[in-house]
Amino acid sequence: MSRSQFTLGITMLVVAGTLAFSISFLQSDDYYQAAGDQLFASSQNAPERKFVNLDQSRSRAARANSSRIVDSSDHDLGLTSSSISNLTDADLQRVNAIVNRTRQESRNKLDKLTEKYYLTNNQRRDIFPLIVAHHKQAHPAILVNGQPLPRVNVGSTLNDSIYIELDSDQQDALTEATIDDEAWWKDVVGQLEDDLNDAINNGAMVAVAAHPTSEAGVTTSSDGPASVDGEASTRSEGNLFELLRQ
Repeated sequence: MSRSQFTLGITMLVVAGTLAFSISFLQSDDYYQAAGDQLFASSQNAPERKFVNLDQSRSRAARANSSRIVDSSDHDLGLTSSSISNLTDADLQRVNAIVNRTRQESRNKLDKLTEKYYLTNNQRRDIFPLIVAHHKQAHPAILVNGQPLPRVNVGSTLNDSIYIELDSDQQDALTEATIDDEAWWKDVVGQLEDDLNDAINNGAMVAVAAHPTSEAGVTTSSDGPASVDGEASTRSEGNLFELLRQ
């Protein structure tokens, strides 16, 4: 074989390989193009896929539970300006101290009710004025969030007043708790009476006659000045009716 023939053969071999590679590449490209077109068409006909936004889901869950979140921003007390306009500085300080203590005690009571009956924010807002209205320092001049205190029926309890603000499950729980409390107090009082009677019968204690009481509920005694039942505790800390002179 001459040198020219060898060179020609090598050249033809290279050309043949190049053609084969080009044909294979073009066929492969057509295949992937067809496959891509088919996949695109399938995606167009497929039902729309919905993606869940986790932040939005958490927001919805937070909104659903927001009624259980404790909020004390709507639980503030004040007094009408006319009720304190003529107070001395000393009396005004005493009045402020009473109002602040009433606010704190009422908030504490509200928190206990919330923990026990799982009150919502709306229920807390509606029940707080009722708690203040049943407080021992309740006064017509007190304002809750700028509004006067709600009227409560004479002789009614706090449970009586908040009952209507509860849902059916909370009402059942409140009724059950009230019955349990009454039964507990009945047992305690009964035990105390039995112990007192035993002490008197054994000579450990001597029974004394009760002091006569006037029609106004004033107990008369020769040992000291007359006093009205229930006034001792409020006088020790000050009474809004006395300080505001209303």
